[in-house]
Formats: sequence, structure tokens, C-alpha cells
Amino acid sequence: MSSLGNQYTGSVYWFFLVLRNTGSRGAEVLDLSRWEYEEETAQVILRPKKRGDIRTFDSSIFPVGYLNLIKQGQQNLGIRSLESYRDIFKRHRPYPLFISATKEITLHLPRHEYIRNLYRENYSINQIMLKMGWRSEETVHWYLSAKITDELIEG
Repeated sequence: MSSLGNQYTGSVYWFFLVLRNTGSRGAEVLDLSRWEYEEETAQVILRPKKRGDIRTFDSSIFPVGYLNLIKQGQQNLGIRSLESYRDIFKRHRPYPLFISATKEITLHLPRHEYIRNLYRENYSINQIMLKMGWRSEETVHWYLSAKITDELIEG
């Protein structure tokens, strides 16, 4: 994703950086009404779109511009749709990727990488569950065992 920083600025760059740094869903990154800045602790709180508990992040992992939008109470990242970010992502991938060889993966790839990086950094399954706001070990195991490949198996 570093190539994005060379070609894009502002909301496009912020979008991909927040995806990578938080492991959040693309729709959550676009919907700023789900995010809140806590002044006393300098923490950023996410109220997830789907099932899951509230997630908390250190504000230092956020691009300053994105963090300022949260602090100002903005409702969304801008006029781009989730589909337009997906198109940008696809333009910067040398080939398509598939999860479990059956479904193309685009904006969800940073989420998988985030979770796998936590595991490589010796986070326990319980610590990953807590960090992601999950209540099921099964979800963590699914993300860790999902096969990401450049081959599509036609079913």
C-alpha cells in the first residue's frame, strides 16, 4: 500500500492507511459516525458495523487529517463510494486475489493481514478476540486459516 501514498493524498490515502492500521471493514472506515475521539485518553473508539464489541485504538495510528474529521464530528469520509475504493485497490494489485480459492478478496485483505500480523507478533487468540471486538475463537481461527491465493477454483 505504500505505492498509494506516492499517487494519492487526502481521503484516499487516509482510507487505505486506516484499513491497514486498524483491520476495520471498508464501510466502517468510510462511516465516520461510528468513530469517536476520547480527549482524556487520546483514544479512538469504533462502534463496529456488524456484530462485535467496541474497539479502541491509540490515536497515533491514524492519519492526522482523518483524526481531525473524527474530532470535528464529520459523518463520512467524503463523496467516494466503497465501490470506488475497491476499484482503486484493484488497480494497484498486479493480479486478483481469492479467499479460499472461491471468492475475490479486495478491501478485506488488509483485515486478514492485520489479524495475521497480530498473531505473528505473539498475540494470543484471546488477545486478538479482545482487540477485534469478537466473542468467538472460531472467527479468529477462520481468519488465520483462510487461504488467500491468486487461483480461482470454479465451482
